[in-house]
Amino acid sequence: MQPLWTDDLLQRSLSEVLQSKADNSEWSKRLRKEGSMLVESRLSKRISHEEYESDRTQYKENAAECKRRHNLLENEISSRDKSWRVDAHG
Repeated sequence: MQPLWTDDLLQRSLSEVLQSKADNSEWSKRLRKEGSMLVESRLSKRISHEEYESDRTQYKENAAECKRRHNLLENEISSRDKSWRVDAHG
């Protein structure tokens, strides 16, 4: 299950952004595990080729969304870190 999400990171505190990063990381781990289980299921013929293709499509969509969120979060954290350094050394 995808973590709750909004693309409007500017309205969130740094603590909330860092929590979203942790949540996204956990989601990424779950996705990798699900991907491995999907391949194992197909190789052991527990699921049909059609089921595999359908589930794999959903997996790929989720993985792409997870990566997109990761990139947004990393950019936001980096941006805030740069702002903090400029303000601190002003």
